[in-house]
Amino acid sequence: MSFVSTANEFMTTFTDLLDYELKKAESQHKRLSTMGKSKGRELDPRGEVAAQEALKLIDGDYPWRQNPTLSPKGPWMRLSSLLFEVASGKRNHNMRRYCDKLHKARARLRTA
Repeated sequence: MSFVSTANEFMTTFTDLLDYELKKAESQHKRLSTMGKSKGRELDPRGEVAAQEALKLIDGDYPWRQNPTLSPKGPWMRLSSLLFEVASGKRNHNMRRYCDKLHKARARLRTA
């Protein structure tokens, strides 16, 4: 197998994965942008969805998989914040409450 054919196969696979991820992101954007705002101290439903979708992208079975930590500069918090920004227009939103709630729910499921 030549270098050129190997490179072409890699690019085709990479392009297919990228197209798939872009379609998922567009779907998530549509879902997030149609949600309403929260009232008072309730969690904004757009933030909850952003945290869930970011977790799926980070913790999925992908070559770029990373552990979803609650670190403020970690990939889960950063991607959640970016998804929330797309849905709400609010930049650099603190996603700690949303990710923490989901993290605790996942921990309860694992111990049940």
